[in-house]
Amino acid sequence: TDTEIESYELMITKLLEQNELAVGSGIWFEPFAYDKKEKYVGPYMTKTASGIETTYEYCTDEYDYPAQEWYTNVTPDSYDPVFSELYYDEVSDSVMTTCATAIHNTKGEFVGVVTVDINLDGISTLVVSDSTSENGYKYILLEQDGTYIASSESEKVMKLKISEEENTTLAAAGNAIVSQVSGLSEYSADGQKYNVYFDQMDDINGISWKLAAIVPNSVLMAPVQGLFVKMSVTCVI
Repeated sequence: TDTEIESYELMITKLLEQNELAVGSGIWFEPFAYDKKEKYVGPYMTKTASGIETTYEYCTDEYDYPAQEWYTNVTPDSYDPVFSELYYDEVSDSVMTTCATAIHNTKGEFVGVVTVDINLDGISTLVVSDSTSENGYKYILLEQDGTYIASSESEKVMKLKISEEENTTLAAAGNAIVSQVSGLSEYSADGQKYNVYFDQMDDINGISWKLAAIVPNSVLMAPVQGLFVKMSVTCVI
């Protein structure tokens, strides 16, 4: 409470400038904790086309930020960050998650929450860009329950679970991905067989994503078939 709120705003602005994935951040004090005359003190900084802007529009009785899920998810006596479930933000047309952690005063008392909104476009771009038609490989990133996080088929992202695919063989492979930590499955589509190799990424504060590589069986068999042809020609000669 000895620090001017403008200093906090400057600190968070610098954080946003230095972090490409962070698109917004706020410092949200408990009611009357920062200023005994002000119930809500919660500046929120967000990236815009013209730069980083600060707003206090969430400091209202109508919004009541201490009642919001991202606020209540934080354990008051813990210093560990908590990530929200992924959600689709219509304004930015992006998949987002909010990371929040508790603020404590010099006595160790809980006095509020700091949040950082993280845009997963960078991760999605990385996954999709590695899905090239040259080698036939395709990558997908899934939530623990099988919801698409990143895929070259953007219409599925955050709207469909792999276990609910219309293709029953793909849905069966999806069930295997969801129920197992890692492994190999397969499915059929368009007259082809596909192998699905999957593994669980490290658990980060309760987040466990699945990364899967989808490889056409024809791609895997191509070297074997090439070798067979060469050996056949050699035998004939």
